[in-house]
Amino acid sequence: MCKYYLCGLDVTCFKNTRSDGEVQRFVGADALEKLRDDGLRAAFEAAPSEEKAKLGYERMTKDVLDKMIRECDKRIERGMIRAKEERDAATEKAAVSADADMLALLRRKMDESAEKAEKLGEEGDVDGAEAEFAQIETFKKRADEVQAKLESLDGYRLTEPCPISGTLLMNTDTAERRQEHFIGKQYQGWKHIRELRDELAERLKKYEDAGLDSPRAADDERRRGSGGGGRRSRSPPRSRSRDRDRRYRSRSRSRDRSGYRGGSRDRRHEPYGRRDDRYRRDDRYSRRDDDRRDHYDRHRDRY
Repeated sequence: MCKYYLCGLDVTCFKNTRSDGEVQRFVGADALEKLRDDGLRAAFEAAPSEEKAKLGYERMTKDVLDKMIRECDKRIERGMIRAKEERDAATEKAAVSADADMLALLRRKMDESAEKAEKLGEEGDVDGAEAEFAQIETFKKRADEVQAKLESLDGYRLTEPCPISGTLLMNTDTAERRQEHFIGKQYQGWKHIRELRDELAERLKKYEDAGLDSPRAADDERRRGSGGGGRRSRSPPRSRSRDRDRRYRSRSRSRDRSGYRGGSRDRRHEPYGRRDDRYRRDDRYSRRDDDRRDHYDRHRDRY
């Protein structure tokens, strides 16, 4: 029995789409093999609130939906950044395009016609002034068309993410292509997921207000009340022998790198039997060194 299906989430809703892998990552591949029965779902929906809150299936489903929506929102954010970069690059290209030159030329002609119309009006040539004003209107209409083309970046291939599913749409897509997206699995699936998440959040809030928290919710609240971390495990104290072993290993690595025991190069040529603070008898010497010192002490008179 699929617990997610009981709460309204069909884990196969994105089958044969790129979002199918995202669902499996959060619910697990084994969830796809579990039973999905409409009769069991209807029985679960008709069950008392106390029983549903105790089972905790709705809270578990909402947690999965929250994770899925966060990932989808991150994909939408990345798509928005990409779309802005593409639009900025297209705007820079449009600023030096032939359309931009045409717009500048039309505006210059409008200014020239305005000056002529004003001069003809001062001279009393009403017909000539009206002709110039008509020319200005023609130039203005054409300039508006070119301006709209530049602002729409028509002719440049741009993308934009769907705010619901995160699917990248093209500015060159036809109305039929966009309509196919809105009735497709990706859009409809993510729309249902977002609506179901909000519905479950409202339902769980009612459970909390009625004191019907699930055992998992009670555990989470108890951990938050105790400082957020719960009971912390304390590691056993390290013994002196462990510290000694760590120091010995550190000296061994140093000796392997330098080719002799730590210290200056002159110190390694000093007499072994010299008794000072550097050669105190302690746990730094190996068993072989101890044997050599004992032999020296027993036969000191012979040397």
